[in-house]
Amino acid sequence: MAVKSMNAVFCIMIAAAFGYAAIGGNLDAVARAALQAGGDALQTVLGLLGGFMLFGGVMKLLEERLPIEHITVMVQKEAAARLCAPVGSRDAGAVTVAVNYYADAKKLFDVSAGSFMPAPKVDSSVIRLDIRPDPPVEISDEKFFFRVVYAAFALRRKTIVNSLMTGFGSQLTKEQVTGAVVSAGLAPTVRGEKLGLEEFARLTRALAERLPA
Repeated sequence: MAVKSMNAVFCIMIAAAFGYAAIGGNLDAVARAALQAGGDALQTVLGLLGGFMLFGGVMKLLEERLPIEHITVMVQKEAAARLCAPVGSRDAGAVTVAVNYYADAKKLFDVSAGSFMPAPKVDSSVIRLDIRPDPPVEISDEKFFFRVVYAAFALRRKTIVNSLMTGFGSQLTKEQVTGAVVSAGLAPTVRGEKLGLEEFARLTRALAERLPA
């Protein structure tokens, strides 16, 4: 059956090839080829990702804003927990915030290691990312927003102020960073993992206002 008659559902089942294309920056060529074969939209991407190619591959797909409605992938169970954790929870990380900015992440089901031959050393989970038509928060500079997010998780056991200093210490004093945190309505002692998307958006705006011109 031709891809066009499958309502432009594009399935990628070869993990290595897909992951390499995503991380290597060749995803655009893959997408263009799929679009030519499948019509106006890549409605669904199915795949299997693991190891180093997981986060890079998923984030590349999301950042490119390709005409994709859903991404369904099987990943290591631990990675699935991080990707699908609620933003602001203990299990959340920078990649959790980044993924939730672009998509609604859900774990569908677990797959035991014994389901494969030969059996891997870890269990897996199948997750689904439903792409948001628009981000849930208003951001004027996405690159700077993600810079704030990744800095906030740089030191997970430290306060947000100390963690942010790893990414902004060369441009702002600790007092300025503390001032930005407070003006965003946050306690200087809070940790980055406790922040939601809206709080990260407010913090981004507060830090941007204090950066030297």
